Amino acid sequence: MARDDGWRFWDLLDAMAAEEIRSRSVYQVFRAGDSLTGEGEDTHRVFFIQSGWVSVIQHSSAGATRILRL
Repeated sequence: MARDDGWRFWDLLDAMAAEEIRSRSVYQVFRAGDSLTGEGEDTHRVFFIQSGWVSVIQHSSAGATRILRL
């Protein structure tokens, strides 16, 4: 699968829709190891990652950690 740099999403929106999303957005900086959200948390947010990587991880009841996606 080709890596998507994320900017294609914005190219699919017309100027008005893109501005609507940007005007409602909150800019946040996360450091390596920070959690964006946790499993089971009630969230109504969407994340747009400008740069860097996000890992999707799973913690088992036995204490093991598994990377599901990068």
